[in-house]
Amino acid sequence: MRLELFIANKLQSSRTDKASRSAVSTLNVAVVGMILAIVIMVVSVAVVTGFKQTIISKIGNLDSHIKVYNRPYEFDETPRSSISFSEELEKIISPKTDKRIRSANLIGEIPCVLKSPNGFAGLRFKGVPDNYDLSFLSSCLTAGKSDIRSHGVLISQSTADKLNIRTGERIDVYFMNEQKIKMRRCTVNGIFNTDFDDYDAYVMVGNLEVLQSVNRWPENTASYIEVKCNSMDDIDSVCSHLIDEIDKEAAEVVRLIFRLFLDGKNRNQIAVYLTQEQIPTPTFYMKDRGRGTCKNKTLNEDNRCKWNKATLTNILTRQEYCGDVVNFKTTKHFRDKHNHYVDRSQWHITENVHEPIISRSDFETVQRILENAPVRRPNGDGEIHPLSGLLFCKDCGAKMHIRIDHRNGGKRHVAYCSEYHKGKARNPKCNSPHIMDADLLMQTIAEVLKKIEDYSISNRAEFEALVKKNLAMQQTDQTKKQQKRIPQITTRLEQIDKVLNKLYEDNALGAIPQDRYELMSQKYSEEYYALKAELATLQEQLSAYENAGGRAQKFLKLTERHAAFTDLTPAILNEFISRIEVHERDQKRARYAIQHISIYFNYIGKFENEVTQLAEPTEQEIRQMREEIEEAKKEKSRAYHRQYSREYRARNLEKQREYDRMKAREYRARRKAQAAAQPAQ
Repeated sequence: MRLELFIANKLQSSRTDKASRSAVSTLNVAVVGMILAIVIMVVSVAVVTGFKQTIISKIGNLDSHIKVYNRPYEFDETPRSSISFSEELEKIISPKTDKRIRSANLIGEIPCVLKSPNGFAGLRFKGVPDNYDLSFLSSCLTAGKSDIRSHGVLISQSTADKLNIRTGERIDVYFMNEQKIKMRRCTVNGIFNTDFDDYDAYVMVGNLEVLQSVNRWPENTASYIEVKCNSMDDIDSVCSHLIDEIDKEAAEVVRLIFRLFLDGKNRNQIAVYLTQEQIPTPTFYMKDRGRGTCKNKTLNEDNRCKWNKATLTNILTRQEYCGDVVNFKTTKHFRDKHNHYVDRSQWHITENVHEPIISRSDFETVQRILENAPVRRPNGDGEIHPLSGLLFCKDCGAKMHIRIDHRNGGKRHVAYCSEYHKGKARNPKCNSPHIMDADLLMQTIAEVLKKIEDYSISNRAEFEALVKKNLAMQQTDQTKKQQKRIPQITTRLEQIDKVLNKLYEDNALGAIPQDRYELMSQKYSEEYYALKAELATLQEQLSAYENAGGRAQKFLKLTERHAAFTDLTPAILNEFISRIEVHERDQKRARYAIQHISIYFNYIGKFENEVTQLAEPTEQEIRQMREEIEEAKKEKSRAYHRQYSREYRARNLEKQREYDRMKAREYRARRKAQAAAQPAQ
């Protein structure tokens, strides 16, 4: 046996054992590390989930899951707005009838000023009933007890430290009601700390009876109804159920009004229909249910079902019906301190907050109809043509009116330029009536829409490319001016912002009088909001060209909803078409002539290509059409005279025969006289 080989084998075997033991140790360390990482992840998720649930629980206990107001909630609501918890509402909003609801209570909440010997603070007084669950606030108390009976109140620790208030002290609380200041003296029974700075800084809790006495509310009346659900997952379903049940009858009336308007009736016709059907107006509907601003007033019963145009306009333009919440519609003027409606550009709109009563597409169509034809008057036969408000004169841009022509024993809808028919004595902008057969135009529009629908569905990619190309071609010099205008507006807005900040500093330091500050602030604020509105309009117009693909997709959705285009209702026309421009005839005042139209569609603008546009006649075809038209006119004239001759002969047949007999007698007498005279010669 060789010694060298024996030693080498021993060394090799020992190295192999150490490597294997090292690999096993490394594997064990890796497994332990993975286990620790998984454990840490599980603990982290559990901590985050628990923290999230704690936050959700705190928010749910401090505020309500659902608030039921007397009208759509707005931040500028007045303290006088209130709701009564009637028996009808109790049947709908109650834990007994709906197991998803944990509690439902009347809550009063209005601004107030808390005054103590050490200062004052502006807060919101939240009035709750005696049986209200204050267990969460009790757990957050740092001093005192959660007793709100009589005139007892609970304030936050931050408010107590700011005004140096202790439990048991008496404080004065001032309320503003009907331009009068009312004071109530309350006792601080408890001090809480919820760790929510916004809640602690602005809320104090007291008894609902205090606010009822201040506002002279009845017993079952407060600012809103607070609804709390058993689970956060139930909030959406409960909210949808309450929206459907609370004003179910009113929702049906709103849907009826929108449906009648989309079917072609104007607001006056809808008012007549609702009056004939004896449907009560919103004022009487709210009063019957103990709600609204007129619930305590005496109303004339003769006006219960008398609808008018103003009420219907308010309903048709109310954006809340399509699921949105609109805030900041009004603002207080610095002079009279009263609320005034502001421009729509200053509204704060939050979309898709609650279940809609009206679909967004129907609402947008109604707004488009109202914008195109603010006043849709019926013609002499009481009809409103579906194209009313969509036709415009190409030369002067005025709207075209549609009337009925009963000549020649027929009924023909004729469109003509409204500016031309004002009279030449008034120097009209247009020198031609641009008369067009509206019924023939309806057939042409149906043909064009059908062609676009077929082409867009069968060639989606090509259709989107064509839309982008057409939108790019429609960018005119005006669009370039708009692009240059945007930086100018942005610069001016920054300047006004600096000026307003400087004015505020000067006013705070007393450098300018208060009235001068208010006047200048109002002036710059008006300019600021006007520029903001102009900037938003320009950006919307420019983004319309940039988002061509999205606009094509919206138009495709419309074509999928309306495939046949056999019955063109006002709703369908206003969904697809924004305006129709009517050109002058190639021969003025000619009954048979060639006349062009330009159709501008919603979302895609003026869309024309070799497939969708109508065939343009050549010069030879036009000449041939002229000859056919002239021959048709002559043939019509000849046929008229032939028919007239036949009718004339039929009416005067006996007279003609008598006339012929008389002529025959005269002829025979003349011949007889001639024969008798010949022998004498």
